[in-house]
Amino acid sequence: MASVINPWVSPAEVVCYALPEAHPLDVVAEKLGVDERTVRSWIAKGELRAVNLSRDRNSRKPRLRILEDEVDRFLTARTTAANPRAASIAARRPKLPPVGDWGLWQADNR
Repeated sequence: MASVINPWVSPAEVVCYALPEAHPLDVVAEKLGVDERTVRSWIAKGELRAVNLSRDRNSRKPRLRILEDEVDRFLTARTTAANPRAASIAARRPKLPPVGDWGLWQADNR
């Protein structure tokens, strides 16, 4: 069975609906609460992936956009709970006593 396309929707609109939302760097920087230069450095390091929408791939002035899914992936990777090594280091860290109980703590841990 062939798929039916709505005759009132142009082919360009059909393509636009299929594409994920892409944001310019300044919007992503504002959303993450950082400077645009920080976002550019994350892209340069390979931590955050961007899409170049300029006419030529090797353009002098790339039109970089970041997909919404990529922002979500980046935030998930940067979440501290997602890092099991950090959680294990925190679990091994000795628990310090409250300020007034220092003498009692020393006596218990000798």
